[in-house]
Amino acid sequence: QFKGLGGGGGGNRYDLSNDEHYRVTGTKARIRLARPTVLNAPAALKFSRPSVQHYRDSYRTQSFKSNFKGPVRFHEVNWPEKQKDKEKKGSEEKISNLKKRSDVTMSDTRIMLVERFEEQPPIILNAGMGSRLIHVYRTKPEGTPAPVISPEHRADGKPIGLDPQQDSPFYGELPGGPNDFVTALETNLYRLPMAKHAPATTDFLVIKQGNQYFLREIGSLYVAGQTHPLTKVPAPNSKDHTAFVNRELLAFVYQRLQHGGTLRMSEVVDEFGSSASEGTMRKILKECADFSRDGSDGGGWTLKQRYEMPKEVEDEKHTPETVCLFDSLKAGSKRLKHMGLNRLHLLDGVTNAVQDFQKDRQLESSIKEGARCVQEILAHTPWSISSAFVSASDTRQQLPMSMLTGSSTARKAALRDVG
Repeated sequence: QFKGLGGGGGGNRYDLSNDEHYRVTGTKARIRLARPTVLNAPAALKFSRPSVQHYRDSYRTQSFKSNFKGPVRFHEVNWPEKQKDKEKKGSEEKISNLKKRSDVTMSDTRIMLVERFEEQPPIILNAGMGSRLIHVYRTKPEGTPAPVISPEHRADGKPIGLDPQQDSPFYGELPGGPNDFVTALETNLYRLPMAKHAPATTDFLVIKQGNQYFLREIGSLYVAGQTHPLTKVPAPNSKDHTAFVNRELLAFVYQRLQHGGTLRMSEVVDEFGSSASEGTMRKILKECADFSRDGSDGGGWTLKQRYEMPKEVEDEKHTPETVCLFDSLKAGSKRLKHMGLNRLHLLDGVTNAVQDFQKDRQLESSIKEGARCVQEILAHTPWSISSAFVSASDTRQQLPMSMLTGSSTARKAALRDVG
């Protein structure tokens, strides 16, 4: 009787585990999918420089706040000529022509709006970084037609068929119905499963470019599910984090002083105060600059004579993906600080401590519940989530159910937080 209630009997009304979506089908060896390679716009490098650190911070926190004062005058977009010119070019050529920051705009191109299901995604792309949309399905035996994909879907992305031996691009298995497919947004850092929706006829977008406003219709609307990271976000105070901050700090100081002039300590603090300690800043400044007390403003730093940028720093080119990962690290660290967790960043040691707390009968229930809450908060940081997903994908380990957005464990945690 217990066997009958267990696993996988076809049509068993007690089998609610959905195990069939996670089974490895067939006896042949599985073929792991390669990571996508998506082209970024040249302007993405300019958005990733240390000199636009303030831009990236405001992009994540403040730039979406409305500050309309008085009537807004919408400008007419004179873009038919641009559109004709763009239609003559291929996709790679279009992306390669986005060289300046002003070229990265939605004022004169077709718009696809993606609404993220997650309130705090572990990774968010910066401006100018590329992505592609695909419709993934399982190929059927020879003679079976491919799924019917509507022209509206094909206009946004191309269909891709996977053989039965190829791994699913997501943590779960792809549906196997005759016309089933899953839409996905692929980047160099993550995949997103998505579902297409029809935008309301009363919805529109207001594009602000400088002091001008443009009114645009929504070309396509998608709702994205849980992020599937393809790369690990570095943890705070790790070797990668420290090396990145030091290289970025040294590059910033050298760029500011290589053509002469002075640099005040307050300027460095404004630029890197949230990612480096004052001691680290002074150490980097002493490495490449001399301090002078001349002037009425308390003095400043000037570049040392015959100083040259270290070759290892000059050769280490920060890609937009690298900068994006460390921006995610910084955003996760800020959220922990806002919750009062200034010292704890990793789960190391916390899990064992929480288990010991649960066994201690003399501790109050509120302390035990608080310890569990801290454990869950640390488990859902960008570095913890990305590490768990990448490890589960590479080694085929089981992913903790609490990290799946739709799991019962995650729903209970969310309900408790709301309560």
